[in-house]
Parts: sequence; structure tokens; C-alpha cells
Amino acid sequence: MISFSWHYLDGDGVNKDYVKANKYFERAAELGESFSKVQLLRGFQTKLNKRKKKVSDHFILYLDIMGYQNNIKKHTENQYLNKINNFINYINHNQANVKDLYNFFMSKPMHIKTKIFSDNIVIAIKKTSKELDNILSLDFLIKLSAIFEFDGFLENDIIIRGSITSGNLYMTSKFIFGDGLIKGYFLEDKVADYPRIVVDNKVADYIMNNKASEYIYTVDKPISEIKKFFLKLMENLKSTELYKENNYELQSLVKKYCNVIELLENYNPNDKLDSSNKEKIYALLKGWLEELESEQTNIFMEHENIYFVNHLFMALNTRLYPFEMIRLLLRKYKLRIEANLDMAMQNTNKNYSLCRGYEISNELEFQKIYKVWDKFCKLANYYNYYCDLFPGFLDEYKISY
Repeated sequence: MISFSWHYLDGDGVNKDYVKANKYFERAAELGESFSKVQLLRGFQTKLNKRKKKVSDHFILYLDIMGYQNNIKKHTENQYLNKINNFINYINHNQANVKDLYNFFMSKPMHIKTKIFSDNIVIAIKKTSKELDNILSLDFLIKLSAIFEFDGFLENDIIIRGSITSGNLYMTSKFIFGDGLIKGYFLEDKVADYPRIVVDNKVADYIMNNKASEYIYTVDKPISEIKKFFLKLMENLKSTELYKENNYELQSLVKKYCNVIELLENYNPNDKLDSSNKEKIYALLKGWLEELESEQTNIFMEHENIYFVNHLFMALNTRLYPFEMIRLLLRKYKLRIEANLDMAMQNTNKNYSLCRGYEISNELEFQKIYKVWDKFCKLANYYNYYCDLFPGFLDEYKISY
């Protein structure tokens, strides 16, 4: 009986089958085969148990690329393939860039799982026992979603809708499973309605009621890591248009970071900060986290008890763009929305403008057009809301429809 077990375990003359191997191992034990062989059985069962998969709690960003089928029909397949491929490469590039600064504060580097299937993208981060890690992981996903939503539409004309939630998930390069995926899909498909990233109410409450800066003194890094963090901050700030335009506040901040780096040069890279300097340097780190938190009032918008990411604020204001740059980008964004509104009308094969009240006789055709047109009207409403945040400065950039 034991020989059958090894045949199925090793694939000797038969296909490998762990279930059958286990069955014959158990039968051999029941027949009283030698103690050593029973020990082998126990060892095998231990290995088999380790192969059993378990779900775990994650924060989840679920994205859907809208108009996927129509775009494949409209473009040649290779054209649209390259457009999607550029967007996926952009996602991977931004993940790497954004997470570096977050990783400094975390107990261990953020482990991001990404799964792309058809027109859906899932990005997940496993929750940990460390509250600071969880707060920053969630903030990271929110910022990432805003960048994807804004830049994907502006640069690639890729329109996304999605959700941010939390729940159980099991995820590998080949397989994804769990109620977190179902929640993410439900929020995207049934709640989001038009191009935006909706946020699970519990997740929104969690991040608005928790402050990363409260945990700053739990972060205890060697000198080399602190220095690396401030060098990265300086590099980011120096690359902004505001810094190049000699903005006084930014230049003063960079000078502070330079002073910190000079101070750290006197230490052994593997040492920890002494108490006299820790408070001063960690005050700057705390300030950086507080800056993240000051943005949180603008992270979410709420309409009819639905929270969603204020992606224009997150993508424009938190990147320190000068106001003229914001105006240029908004103009381009406006033209994109207007082009999509026009496209919804052109799909009728008529040259009449729906919003100007021309009659469309076919009711089914009307409903189909109206559904697409209505989604972009809602996006235009949100865009106009953002313009209203700056009265007198962006009035001419608003969309009329």
C-alpha cells in the first residue's frame, strides 16, 4: 500500500496526485505498517497542510477601464494594446516612486500585490498589526488612485472607475479570491456609476479618524535610512516647477533638509540618533506626516452618503504645481471631458446635439446614448466643483453643457 503512495507522490509511472498519495499513506497507516513509514505519513501531511491557502485582510484598490470593448472595436487591436500597455507601465513606475517615501515610516517595506485581468486592475496591500503601517498603506492607495485617474485620462485618454475597500483576499500572480474582491467589484459596478473612485464608508472613517503623525516616535531608524529619506525628499522638491521658480518656502524647506543631512554626516551610518537630535529631526518628519493629514480633508468628497476620491485636488495640489501649470492641465482635462461628451452624441450617427434638445426617435438608442452622456455630465459636475474652489481664477475653465 505504501508503494502506491510514493508512485502518486513522485509521479512514478502515473500523474502526480497529492490527494491520492495522501489517501494511500493513510490506508498504509491503518494497516499498521512500520513506525518509520507512519512518520513519513505525518511529515507528508504537514507539507500538505502548508500547501493549503488562506485568505487574509487587505486594503484593496479595484479599477475598471471603461469603454474597453468599444475601444478595441474603434482602434486596431495593436493600437489599443499599446495604449493599455503604456498605462500599465505607468502604474508600475508610479507604485515604485510613491511607495519609497512611505516605506521609511513603516516597520517593514510595503508589499504591494497587483493583478491585471481583462479590463480590471486590482492592487492590494495586506494589513499588519502595526497601526502606522495600515494608515500609510491606505493613504498610499488613495494617492495612487488619484494619480491613475487623473494622468490616465489626461495622457492616455483612459477612463477608469473603481473603488477602495478592505476585506479578505488571497492573491497570487495566477489567482485571486475573496470577499474583498467581491466588495471592490460591487462598489465599482453598482455604486461608482461614473468615472470616479468610491471609498468604502468604513475605510473613509478609518483614515479620517486616525493620524499617522501620532505614531512618529514609534519609528526608530538608523542614520543611513534617515539620510536616505531626506535626500529623496530633496530630490522630489528640487524637481518641482515651484522650486525652479525660486519659491521661497520650498527653498527654505530644502535648506532645512540640507542642514539635517550635514548633521547626519557626523554619525556612523548604522548608529541611531541620540536624544538631543532625535526630537529636532523627528519634528521635521512629524511635519511631513502632518502635511499628509492636512490634505485628508480634501481627499474625499461626499455625495448622498457616498465617499469618493477628490482626484483633481490630490493629483494637482499635492504635487506642488504652480497655479499656471494647474490652469494648463485643467484646460486639457476640460477638453478631454468635452470630447467624450461629443463622442456620446456622435454614436447616434446623427449630427444633432443631445444637450440642445434635438429629438431622437429611437427610445433604446436614446437610453444608450443618455447613459454614457450622463456619466460624463456627472464628471463635468465634479470638475466644475473643483474650479469653484478657486473663485475668480478658474471660472473661464468651467464646462457648459
